[in-house]
Amino acid sequence: HEKRSGAMAIYATGVVLGGGFGTMFGGTLAHLFGWRIALMAVGIPGLLLALIVWLFVVEPRRGLSEPARAAAQRQPPLIDGFRSLFANPVALHLVMGVTVTSFVGYALASFLPSFMQRSYGVTLLTVALVLAPLVAIVGTVSGIFSGRIADRLAKARGLYAQPWLIVVTKSIAFPCAVVFYLASDFATGITFSLLVYLFSSSYLGPTFALIQGQAPVQMRALWAAITLLIINFFGYGFGPSLTGFLSDLYRPTFGEESLRYAMLTVECVTPWAIFHYWRAGVLLKRQTAKG
Repeated sequence: HEKRSGAMAIYATGVVLGGGFGTMFGGTLAHLFGWRIALMAVGIPGLLLALIVWLFVVEPRRGLSEPARAAAQRQPPLIDGFRSLFANPVALHLVMGVTVTSFVGYALASFLPSFMQRSYGVTLLTVALVLAPLVAIVGTVSGIFSGRIADRLAKARGLYAQPWLIVVTKSIAFPCAVVFYLASDFATGITFSLLVYLFSSSYLGPTFALIQGQAPVQMRALWAAITLLIINFFGYGFGPSLTGFLSDLYRPTFGEESLRYAMLTVECVTPWAIFHYWRAGVLLKRQTAKG
């Protein structure tokens, strides 16, 4: 468990790399052939990968690194997973923090190309071939190094330092995001967008590692599944939708800049996520003191 955050951070880089390279590939195809062809082309590799996994990947044996009694227990029901997770205050604050963060992040990722085109006057091809690779590189570096830093902090100070590390990085990223949304030129915009990704991509590895550390052994997979369910339902389900709704709502006032202020409005939810990570750190510190 001493290296869990670093390991989870490496796993989480798939999100950043997938988004970055998906934008590169899909954006280039959309520029050349239109968005319908781009969507189909981006979706096909996922179907092929699912088929390959289904046909050739063997399910590994479970419980080899856990006590025999825990490994022998059957998978608990889904409702028990929800009950146990919501009954754990640390885990609940972590899930709330990562959900609110994903709510903001999905809104940014979904509308970033449109925002760059409308407000900065760049082409879709520029977004695909310039911004997307930079975002992928910066986000990956941020994720990997933040995971290692989180492991070292936990060893030196205790697990409570990990959510507080996220508090610090998100507190730096938030004003950078505000500048990004209000900037008037492409150079300033792209600079602060990269700073946003540098500091805001640090949360996934430590968050999932901490949640796994709080979960009972027989419920770790279930807690991970529930966390992803909540993140995608609320984050991906409502983040982009609310942004689009606000953009339409603001259009009579701001015209072509309505998306800029819609995304800025959604970004202002970030302090809510910071609070949950701060609170999780407080509760973990109390656990450490009692232990």
